[in-house]
Amino acid sequence: GKPSNNFDGLGDAVAKAVAALTQALGSDALLVSQAAAHALGRVGGAKAVEGLSKALRHESSAVRQTVTEVLGVIGGPQAVKALAEALADEKAADVKNAIGQDLKQAFRKNAPGEQLAGE
Repeated sequence: GKPSNNFDGLGDAVAKAVAALTQALGSDALLVSQAAAHALGRVGGAKAVEGLSKALRHESSAVRQTVTEVLGVIGGPQAVKALAEALADEKAADVKNAIGQDLKQAFRKNAPGEQLAGE
């Protein structure tokens, strides 16, 4: 038979972790939400970006800013789209500024070697 793989079921474990962390993003406890955002950043991937994108509407500007930083690090087309939408909706000037920087970082990861217009 086929050799056994110790990583069977790892995908399920990651999916469960992402679901739990995404739920924790909505916590009223600031540090819990921020820690969940950083943990999702380490997991990465489309599901993490999906959960983080929803947290861009968190009531706390500190959480929104943490989420934008994490999305900037993850990069890729989904993160770029989420950050661009957040930039249009964000009211807090400090978060809006952070989104601009993180959007540039995410875009660079999306298109290595290309520069944004105006740089």
